[in-house]
Parts: sequence; C-alpha cells; structure tokens
Amino acid sequence: MRSSRYGIALDQKLRPNRHRVAAMSDAISSAKAKLRRPLVFCHGGSPAVLMQGDYHQSRQRAPVLPLGNIALNAAVLRLCKLNGVSQMKVKLLAAALLLGTAGFAHAADAVVDEVVIIDTAYNWSGLYIGAQAGYAWGDAYNTDGSDYSTPDPDGWLGGVYAGYNFQLNNNIVLGADADFVWSGADGDSLFYYPSGLPYPDTFNSHLDVKWTGAARARLGFAMDRFLPYIAGGVAFSKADWTYLESGVATRSESDTWVGWTIGAGGEYAFTDNFIGRVEYRYTDFGSQYFPAVGGFNEVWTDIETNEVRFGIAYKF
Repeated sequence: MRSSRYGIALDQKLRPNRHRVAAMSDAISSAKAKLRRPLVFCHGGSPAVLMQGDYHQSRQRAPVLPLGNIALNAAVLRLCKLNGVSQMKVKLLAAALLLGTAGFAHAADAVVDEVVIIDTAYNWSGLYIGAQAGYAWGDAYNTDGSDYSTPDPDGWLGGVYAGYNFQLNNNIVLGADADFVWSGADGDSLFYYPSGLPYPDTFNSHLDVKWTGAARARLGFAMDRFLPYIAGGVAFSKADWTYLESGVATRSESDTWVGWTIGAGGEYAFTDNFIGRVEYRYTDFGSQYFPAVGGFNEVWTDIETNEVRFGIAYKF
C-alpha cells in the first residue's frame, strides 16, 4: 500500500512535465529525420566525410568536407587505405562519428550502425586485354660491307595487346605488357656505291615487315582515371628482304629480328572497364646477318622503327 501511494504521488508530480518530455522527443525525432547519413570517403587513401545527399554532386571530384576532427574507428581507417574498394559496407556496432563540419555550430555525437566506405579514385590494378592500330615509319640499312641500300619501311599496323597492372598506395602503377601486331610497313631502295652514287635503277632492294611483337615492363603514375606511363623491353620482328634486278627477285631472305623498344604514352579509363590508350614507341630491332650464297656476298640488314599506336582495352 505504501509503495502504491508513493507511485501515485510521483506520477502526480511528473504529470505536469510530460508534455515537455513529449515535445523534446518529437524534436529529437525531427532532427534525426533531417540529419542525412554521413558517408566516409576514401580518396587516394585519405578519409573524408560527405553527407549522403551531396554524394551525387561530388562523384567526380574529391569530397568537399575534409576529415577535420571527425573520429573514426581504426578499422575504418585501415579500410580507407585499401586499393580497389569501389563500395564497401562495414557494420560497426555503436560506432560514433564526431561531426565537426561547418553545418554544425557545435560538435555533436551521432551514433550509426552502418558506415559506407567509397573509394572515389579509380584503381588501375587488374588484368586487361585490348586491340590496337597505328602507323610505323623507320630506317633500314642493307649492306655487304661496301655497297648498300636503304629500303626504309613505313605503313599501317594492327593487332592485340594484354597485360597486368598493380597500383601501389602512393599511386605508382607497375605493370607488364605484351603485344603482337600485323604490319603493312615496307620500303624500296636503289643500291648505292660506297661513294654514295646510285646503281642503275634496274638494281633494287625491297624490305617487307610482316609482324612485330614486344614484351615490356611499364611504370606509371595514376591521376584518378588518367595514367601517364613509360614502357620498355624486348622486341621481335619478322621481315623479308629481297634483291631485285630489273624487277625480278634474284635473292630473297627471311628471318626474325630481335632488339629492344622504349616508349611513353597515356591511358584513360572511360568507364571502370573500358580503357583507351595512345602511345609512341621507338624500336631498334638490331642487325640480322645473311651469309654469302651463290654469287652474292654476305649481307647485314638493320631495322629501326618509330610508331604511334591507339588502343582500346577491357579491364577485368
């Protein structure tokens, strides 16, 4: 009985304040409804916070609100430094974000049960395969030790390429790249005496580059969706050399040249999967030796090329 009387008395004392409690509860609910859920962005490994409603306006640039004094769980910070994260949801039980942005006059605690981590910078890591086309021009030198010809090749080319990139946390991109192209580059030349005077125009040489290939290492620096790079490695070429007299082939040689190549270029990721490429490369295929045969002297043939290539690849 005594407890019941105390309960009734306490209820009577609190009754006048019930409307205040209800008003405060309504205000809190309204504030929560207006508060947009914060998104934690990872941009180049640096965390930042943006309200969810602003995300669609800032998709193509760095978040506009820096980390400042916002406290994040250590696990979230580690995740922010991971590469290759496009969108990840991390469940945090009773995780607190201390919001100190300009939208709040004073710091306030907001408890959330889910934080969305989004990497706004493009990540170049992964396997790719593509098609390419371009134009080649170069120098060729054919000599038997005294007389010589210069059937400099030029022409279109086209083929395929494939490779793998690995992006480091500092945006350095390491990669391996291999390609193969069918070549339409060829050239014709008169023969010349050592003095530089030409043979009669009935004596000619012809060089036909059939295909080229290369295996290269790449080094680039990721600038979001743009990747400038340099590349170099070993190069191969299959070519035919023909000696003609009055238009008739009197000697023909075919072999594979092996040399080196170096170049530079740039790639742009139009989507997460399709990547365009443009590059220049210089290639020295070295010198190929053909021994004396019949009434012909031994011959050395050197080939060097310059190329501009355009490509489109699919990144897996």
